[in-house]
Amino acid sequence: DLHIFSHSGNSFVDGRSSNLNLRVNEGRQISLRTALGAFGEPDDEVLANFIPNSAVELFFNGAKRVETTNEGILVSGGTTTRDFRATGVSTFQDNIFVEATTDTDQLNVTGVSTFKDDVEFHGASGIASITFDKSANELNFKDNVKLTFGDDGTTDSEIYFNGQHLNIRETSPTGALFVDGHNIFFRNPTQSNEVYIKLNGKAADR
Repeated sequence: DLHIFSHSGNSFVDGRSSNLNLRVNEGRQISLRTALGAFGEPDDEVLANFIPNSAVELFFNGAKRVETTNEGILVSGGTTTRDFRATGVSTFQDNIFVEATTDTDQLNVTGVSTFKDDVEFHGASGIASITFDKSANELNFKDNVKLTFGDDGTTDSEIYFNGQHLNIRETSPTGALFVDGHNIFFRNPTQSNEVYIKLNGKAADR
């Protein structure tokens, strides 16, 4: 049932008529290694570790790249995929590139996604139209990039900066723009002049 042999310079472990099982005692692990050097030497490179009741670890050139966890997998470094789908918690610590050059290049995440660095959203021009800057703790919109509101592809309201002026527009023909507050202040950038509206009062300069 079990054959161990060498053929044409290659070694084989062949379980032809049954399953092939590798087992270790509790607290031990199975490791696949290269035979470039003596055991434990730098050239003794780990390819994969299989740890009972814990992780499976996969290595590239001696560096761990993939590790199974209780939630799924942890990937260190870059990931290239045509169609990425995640269910549950997704944590992204480095760059993520999703290029919609074909219908299958997409990122679908069901659950919580956590981004721990800068995030860029590229528009039709191919540059970052919206950027979250982690160090500044800011979400930045480029000139003429709009924040829009509305159902079914319609734009009922929009906010954008056209390079000179900030525009807040209610575009729905039947809608209205409401600003609620006990006291409402309109100030210049230096805050040296302002117009305020007091609850149950009138607009006044101050």
